[in-house]
Amino acid sequence: MILLLRAMAAPGDAPAGSERHASPQPALREGFELLAREAIANGLSIFAPGSAFVNDDELAILSRLTLFQRPSQSGEWELANDFQNALKTCADELENEGRRLPPRPPLLEDYTDRHACFRIRYVDRALSAKSRGDLPVRRQPLWDGQREPEPGTLRARALEIVRRNPISTTAQFLAVGITHQYLSTLGKQGYVEKIGHGVYRYPSRLRKNEKD
Repeated sequence: MILLLRAMAAPGDAPAGSERHASPQPALREGFELLAREAIANGLSIFAPGSAFVNDDELAILSRLTLFQRPSQSGEWELANDFQNALKTCADELENEGRRLPPRPPLLEDYTDRHACFRIRYVDRALSAKSRGDLPVRRQPLWDGQREPEPGTLRARALEIVRRNPISTTAQFLAVGITHQYLSTLGKQGYVEKIGHGVYRYPSRLRKNEKD
């Protein structure tokens, strides 16, 4: 995928045979042409075709492509910009060609803080909760008078996940950059409640206070 992305970013510099090696179908080629343009427009670095190294931005693109192929982890992501739309298009076209990407580590918060085009927003489920029978997103104050975490922080992302999902899994936290170790810390701090191996929910402590 890196080879194809680089070839689309600098088609005149692609080594002979590189595109034939990638063998993209027209829809996939067009998707990666768009992805390359959007990546460059957002200030991401795409190395020249033939480079022996892979940079952080290229690895980040691979990570997002991988997650967009896994609706269990990205199904509630909102496509927040044209770059993310291009990522989703490429992920879908890869699936159509039978190219399932292997899992990759999620992006860390400090990286997405520096690259706004990768920041995740979640679909507002509250608007369709009645028609789909889902629980509405809860926005109540936290316990003991604590303030809501700052938007975009790992604590805020963890709360958002358990607010939106009656049952949340470790994979959902990993997808937004929350490591196993930090997830354990969030549990001790009361932001999530562990109810089984790799399974979490909105803290019962918060639900009790909301009833009061």
